[in-house]
Amino acid sequence: QFWEKPLGQGHFAAPVDTTFALYPAKAEFTRDDRNIRLGYPYIVEHSPWYALESELSEEERYYRDHTSTIHSNWSVENKTENRVVDTPRVRQYEQRPMILHAGCGHEYIQGWTNADIKGRLLDVAIRPSEGGYGCLPLADSSMDGIYMGEAFCAVQDVQALMAEFWRVCRPGGALFLRLPHGSADLVHAGVGRLWFERSFHSFAQMAPRSENGIQADWQLDHVWLQVHADLAHVPQEEASARIQHQRNWVSDMLVRLRPMKPARTSLVGRAPEPKVSMITGRLFPIFST
Repeated sequence: QFWEKPLGQGHFAAPVDTTFALYPAKAEFTRDDRNIRLGYPYIVEHSPWYALESELSEEERYYRDHTSTIHSNWSVENKTENRVVDTPRVRQYEQRPMILHAGCGHEYIQGWTNADIKGRLLDVAIRPSEGGYGCLPLADSSMDGIYMGEAFCAVQDVQALMAEFWRVCRPGGALFLRLPHGSADLVHAGVGRLWFERSFHSFAQMAPRSENGIQADWQLDHVWLQVHADLAHVPQEEASARIQHQRNWVSDMLVRLRPMKPARTSLVGRAPEPKVSMITGRLFPIFST
Protein backbone atom coordinates (compact mmCIF):
# COMPACT_ATOMS: atom_id res chain seq x y z
CA GLN A 1 0.00 0.00 0.00
CA PHE A 2 2.98 2.34 0.29
CA TRP A 3 3.62 2.37 -3.47
CA GLU A 4 0.12 2.72 -4.95
CA LYS A 5 0.00 6.54 -5.21
CA PRO A 6 2.90 7.65 -7.46
CA LEU A 7 3.42 11.42 -7.33
CA GLY A 8 6.01 11.35 -10.10
CA GLN A 9 9.36 9.79 -10.82
CA GLY A 10 10.89 8.63 -7.56
CA HIS A 11 8.31 9.66 -4.96
CA PHE A 12 4.97 8.44 -3.65
CA ALA A 13 2.19 9.67 -1.38
CA ALA A 14 2.37 7.33 1.61
CA PRO A 15 2.66 7.47 5.40
CA VAL A 16 6.07 6.98 6.97
CA ASP A 17 6.25 3.58 8.73
CA THR A 18 9.95 3.54 9.52
CA THR A 19 12.42 5.40 11.69
CA PHE A 20 14.70 5.91 8.67
CA ALA A 21 13.23 9.21 7.51
CA LEU A 22 13.92 12.91 7.07
CA TYR A 23 11.96 15.46 9.09
CA PRO A 24 11.91 19.27 9.04
CA ALA A 25 13.87 20.88 11.88
CA LYS A 26 12.08 20.48 15.25
CA ALA A 27 9.24 18.55 13.62
CA GLU A 28 7.47 15.76 15.47
CA PHE A 29 6.93 12.25 14.12
CA THR A 30 3.84 12.11 11.93
CA ARG A 31 2.09 9.48 9.80
CA ASP A 32 -0.36 11.83 8.10
CA ASP A 33 -0.94 12.25 4.35
CA ARG A 34 1.76 14.93 3.99
CA ASN A 35 4.48 12.29 4.06
CA ILE A 36 6.39 11.36 0.90
CA ARG A 37 7.99 7.96 0.38
CA LEU A 38 11.02 7.91 -1.89
CA GLY A 39 11.45 5.27 -4.57
CA TYR A 40 14.50 4.26 -6.60
CA PRO A 41 17.38 4.80 -5.92
CA TYR A 42 16.56 5.68 -2.29
CA ILE A 43 15.48 2.18 -1.24
CA VAL A 44 17.00 0.08 1.52
CA GLU A 45 16.08 -3.42 2.60
CA HIS A 46 15.89 -4.57 6.21
CA SER A 47 17.35 -8.00 5.47
CA PRO A 48 16.36 -9.79 8.74
CA TRP A 49 12.72 -9.41 7.67
CA TYR A 50 13.32 -11.73 4.69
CA ALA A 51 14.04 -15.15 6.22
CA LEU A 52 13.73 -18.33 4.17
CA GLU A 53 11.44 -20.63 6.13
CA SER A 54 13.28 -23.68 4.77
CA GLU A 55 16.73 -22.34 5.71
CA LEU A 56 16.36 -20.65 9.09
CA SER A 57 19.61 -19.78 10.86
CA GLU A 58 20.35 -20.93 14.40
CA GLU A 59 19.80 -17.39 15.63
CA GLU A 60 16.43 -17.14 13.89
CA ARG A 61 15.28 -20.47 15.32
CA TYR A 62 16.30 -19.40 18.82
CA TYR A 63 14.44 -16.13 18.39
CA ARG A 64 11.23 -17.84 17.29
CA ASP A 65 11.41 -20.39 20.12
CA HIS A 66 11.79 -17.76 22.82
CA THR A 67 10.01 -14.60 21.65
CA SER A 68 6.46 -13.67 22.59
CA THR A 69 3.96 -14.69 19.89
CA ILE A 70 1.72 -11.83 21.00
CA HIS A 71 4.18 -9.08 20.12
CA SER A 72 6.29 -10.66 17.39
CA ASN A 73 5.36 -10.00 13.75
CA TRP A 74 8.14 -12.09 12.20
CA SER A 75 6.18 -15.33 12.09
CA VAL A 76 2.63 -14.31 11.27
CA GLU A 77 1.21 -17.84 11.10
CA ASN A 78 2.15 -18.51 14.73
CA LYS A 79 0.68 -15.35 16.21
CA THR A 80 -2.09 -15.93 18.72
CA GLU A 81 -3.77 -12.70 17.61
CA ASN A 82 -3.52 -12.76 13.82
CA ARG A 83 -4.39 -9.14 13.03
CA VAL A 84 -2.25 -9.07 9.89
CA VAL A 85 -3.97 -11.96 8.13
CA ASP A 86 -7.40 -10.69 9.15
CA THR A 87 -7.02 -7.26 7.55
CA PRO A 88 -9.22 -6.60 4.49
CA ARG A 89 -6.13 -5.80 2.38
CA VAL A 90 -4.63 -9.25 2.99
CA ARG A 91 -7.88 -11.21 2.79
CA GLN A 92 -8.93 -9.49 -0.44
CA TYR A 93 -5.51 -9.35 -2.08
CA GLU A 94 -6.46 -11.67 -4.93
CA GLN A 95 -9.48 -9.46 -5.70
CA ARG A 96 -7.39 -6.27 -5.97
CA PRO A 97 -7.58 -4.22 -9.20
CA MET A 98 -5.11 -5.50 -11.80
CA ILE A 99 -3.00 -2.50 -12.84
CA LEU A 100 -0.47 -2.31 -15.69
CA HIS A 101 2.43 0.01 -14.81
CA ALA A 102 3.87 0.88 -18.22
CA GLY A 103 7.27 2.52 -18.76
CA CYS A 104 8.09 1.90 -15.11
CA GLY A 105 11.88 1.88 -15.44
CA HIS A 106 13.29 1.12 -11.99
CA GLU A 107 10.05 1.97 -10.20
CA TYR A 108 8.68 -1.48 -9.50
CA ILE A 109 5.31 -1.30 -7.74
CA GLN A 110 4.42 -4.44 -5.80
CA GLY A 111 1.04 -5.87 -6.72
CA TRP A 112 0.96 -4.17 -10.13
CA THR A 113 2.06 -5.62 -13.48
CA ASN A 114 5.26 -3.72 -14.31
CA ALA A 115 6.48 -3.23 -17.89
CA ASP A 116 9.26 -1.07 -19.30
CA ILE A 117 9.56 0.44 -22.78
CA LYS A 118 13.37 0.11 -22.89
CA GLY A 119 13.51 -3.66 -23.03
CA ARG A 120 14.16 -4.40 -19.35
CA LEU A 121 12.23 -7.55 -18.49
CA LEU A 122 10.15 -6.98 -15.37
CA ASP A 123 6.74 -8.68 -15.12
CA VAL A 124 6.08 -8.25 -18.84
CA ALA A 125 8.01 -6.58 -21.66
CA ILE A 126 6.68 -4.09 -24.20
CA ARG A 127 8.26 -5.62 -27.28
CA PRO A 128 9.27 -3.41 -30.23
CA SER A 129 7.76 -4.37 -33.56
CA GLU A 130 7.64 -2.96 -37.06
CA GLY A 131 4.61 -0.86 -36.18
CA GLY A 132 6.15 0.69 -33.07
CA TYR A 133 5.53 -0.82 -29.65
CA GLY A 134 3.92 -4.14 -30.37
CA CYS A 135 2.12 -6.85 -28.51
CA LEU A 136 1.99 -6.93 -24.74
CA PRO A 137 1.91 -10.53 -23.51
CA LEU A 138 -1.43 -9.89 -21.82
CA ALA A 139 -4.91 -11.16 -22.62
CA ASP A 140 -7.62 -8.90 -24.04
CA SER A 141 -9.45 -6.87 -21.36
CA SER A 142 -7.25 -8.36 -18.61
CA MET A 143 -6.30 -5.10 -16.87
CA ASP A 144 -8.60 -3.02 -14.64
CA GLY A 145 -6.39 0.00 -15.18
CA ILE A 146 -3.16 1.31 -16.72
CA TYR A 147 -0.73 3.90 -15.37
CA MET A 148 2.14 5.57 -17.24
CA GLY A 149 4.31 8.52 -16.28
CA GLU A 150 6.78 10.74 -18.13
CA ALA A 151 8.02 7.83 -20.25
CA PHE A 152 4.90 8.43 -22.38
CA CYS A 153 6.53 11.64 -23.70
CA ALA A 154 9.35 9.60 -25.23
CA VAL A 155 7.17 7.04 -27.08
CA GLN A 156 7.66 7.22 -30.84
CA ASP A 157 4.58 5.34 -32.10
CA VAL A 158 1.99 6.65 -29.66
CA GLN A 159 -0.98 5.38 -31.67
CA ALA A 160 0.32 1.81 -31.63
CA LEU A 161 0.91 1.90 -27.89
CA MET A 162 -2.53 3.42 -27.20
CA ALA A 163 -4.11 0.70 -29.36
CA GLU A 164 -2.36 -1.96 -27.29
CA PHE A 165 -3.44 -0.29 -24.05
CA TRP A 166 -7.02 -0.26 -25.36
CA ARG A 167 -6.84 -3.97 -26.13
CA VAL A 168 -5.72 -5.03 -22.65
CA CYS A 169 -7.89 -2.58 -20.65
CA ARG A 170 -11.27 -3.94 -19.61
CA PRO A 171 -14.54 -2.10 -20.36
CA GLY A 172 -15.09 0.38 -17.54
CA GLY A 173 -11.38 0.53 -16.74
CA ALA A 174 -9.15 3.59 -16.91
CA LEU A 175 -5.83 4.78 -18.32
CA PHE A 176 -4.01 7.36 -16.18
CA LEU A 177 -1.15 9.40 -17.66
CA ARG A 178 0.89 11.64 -15.36
CA LEU A 179 2.83 14.06 -17.53
CA PRO A 180 4.58 17.42 -17.42
CA HIS A 181 2.34 20.16 -18.81
CA GLY A 182 3.34 21.59 -22.17
CA SER A 183 3.33 25.21 -20.93
CA ALA A 184 6.00 24.75 -18.23
CA ASP A 185 9.54 25.79 -19.13
CA LEU A 186 11.72 24.18 -16.49
CA VAL A 187 9.95 20.82 -16.33
CA HIS A 188 10.46 19.93 -19.96
CA ALA A 189 14.19 19.90 -20.58
CA GLY A 190 14.70 16.78 -22.66
CA VAL A 191 11.33 15.08 -22.01
CA GLY A 192 10.43 14.72 -25.70
CA ARG A 193 6.93 15.41 -26.99
CA LEU A 194 4.87 18.02 -25.11
CA TRP A 195 1.26 17.40 -24.10
CA PHE A 196 -1.58 19.72 -23.13
CA GLU A 197 -4.94 19.03 -21.53
CA ARG A 198 -6.73 18.70 -24.87
CA SER A 199 -4.00 16.83 -26.73
CA PHE A 200 -5.71 13.50 -26.13
CA HIS A 201 -8.88 13.98 -28.19
CA SER A 202 -7.05 12.43 -31.14
CA PHE A 203 -7.28 9.03 -29.46
CA ALA A 204 -11.08 9.02 -29.74
CA GLN A 205 -12.38 6.47 -32.27
CA MET A 206 -9.03 5.68 -33.88
CA ALA A 207 -9.73 4.08 -37.26
CA PRO A 208 -8.43 0.54 -37.90
CA ARG A 209 -4.86 0.51 -39.14
CA SER A 210 -4.75 -0.86 -42.65
CA GLU A 211 -1.62 -2.95 -42.11
CA ASN A 212 -2.79 -4.84 -39.00
CA GLY A 213 -6.41 -3.91 -38.33
CA ILE A 214 -5.69 -2.42 -34.87
CA GLN A 215 -8.48 -0.27 -33.53
CA ALA A 216 -8.85 1.76 -30.35
CA ASP A 217 -11.30 4.30 -28.99
CA TRP A 218 -10.48 6.36 -25.90
CA GLN A 219 -12.70 8.98 -24.28
CA LEU A 220 -10.85 11.82 -22.55
CA ASP A 221 -12.65 11.82 -19.22
CA HIS A 222 -10.90 14.05 -16.65
CA VAL A 223 -7.78 16.24 -16.47
CA TRP A 224 -6.27 17.39 -13.19
CA LEU A 225 -3.85 20.33 -13.50
CA GLN A 226 -1.23 20.90 -10.81
CA VAL A 227 -1.24 24.69 -10.64
CA HIS A 228 0.85 27.30 -8.84
CA ALA A 229 -0.25 27.95 -5.27
CA ASP A 230 -1.02 31.60 -6.15
CA LEU A 231 -4.07 30.36 -8.09
CA ALA A 232 -5.60 28.65 -5.07
CA HIS A 233 -7.88 31.58 -4.19
CA VAL A 234 -8.31 33.08 -7.67
CA PRO A 235 -11.79 32.85 -9.28
CA GLN A 236 -12.05 29.96 -11.75
CA GLU A 237 -12.49 32.19 -14.81
CA GLU A 238 -9.44 34.31 -13.98
CA ALA A 239 -7.34 31.25 -13.17
CA SER A 240 -8.29 29.64 -16.50
CA ALA A 241 -7.31 32.81 -18.37
CA ARG A 242 -3.89 32.91 -16.72
CA ILE A 243 -3.26 29.26 -17.57
CA GLN A 244 -4.20 29.75 -21.21
CA HIS A 245 -2.22 32.92 -21.87
CA GLN A 246 0.81 32.69 -19.55
CA ARG A 247 3.48 30.07 -19.05
CA ASN A 248 4.48 28.17 -15.93
CA TRP A 249 1.17 28.42 -14.04
CA VAL A 250 0.80 24.64 -14.52
CA SER A 251 3.60 22.17 -13.78
CA ASP A 252 2.11 18.69 -14.16
CA MET A 253 -1.16 17.09 -15.16
CA LEU A 254 -2.93 13.82 -14.50
CA VAL A 255 -5.11 12.62 -17.37
CA ARG A 256 -7.77 9.92 -17.16
CA LEU A 257 -9.03 8.23 -20.33
CA ARG A 258 -11.75 5.59 -20.55
CA PRO A 259 -11.70 2.79 -23.14
CA MET A 260 -14.85 2.82 -25.25
CA LYS A 261 -15.63 -0.86 -25.86
CA PRO A 262 -16.83 -1.75 -28.38
CA ALA A 263 -15.23 1.08 -30.34
CA ARG A 264 -17.65 3.64 -31.68
CA THR A 265 -18.28 3.52 -35.41
CA SER A 266 -18.74 7.28 -35.72
CA LEU A 267 -18.53 10.49 -33.73
CA VAL A 268 -21.08 13.20 -34.46
CA GLY A 269 -19.83 16.74 -33.85
CA ARG A 270 -17.06 17.62 -31.44
CA ALA A 271 -15.82 15.18 -28.83
CA PRO A 272 -17.20 15.84 -25.32
CA GLU A 273 -15.01 18.19 -23.31
CA PRO A 274 -13.31 16.56 -20.31
CA LYS A 275 -13.77 17.75 -16.76
CA VAL A 276 -10.79 19.93 -15.84
CA SER A 277 -9.80 20.42 -12.19
CA MET A 278 -7.07 22.73 -10.90
CA ILE A 279 -5.18 21.26 -7.94
CA THR A 280 -2.56 23.01 -5.80
CA GLY A 281 -1.81 19.82 -3.85
CA ARG A 282 -0.78 16.36 -4.91
CA LEU A 283 -1.66 14.44 -8.04
CA PHE A 284 -1.84 10.65 -8.04
CA PRO A 285 -4.06 8.07 -9.74
CA ILE A 286 -6.78 6.24 -7.83
CA PHE A 287 -7.82 2.88 -9.22
CA SER A 288 -10.87 0.95 -8.09
CA THR A 289 -13.01 -1.87 -9.42
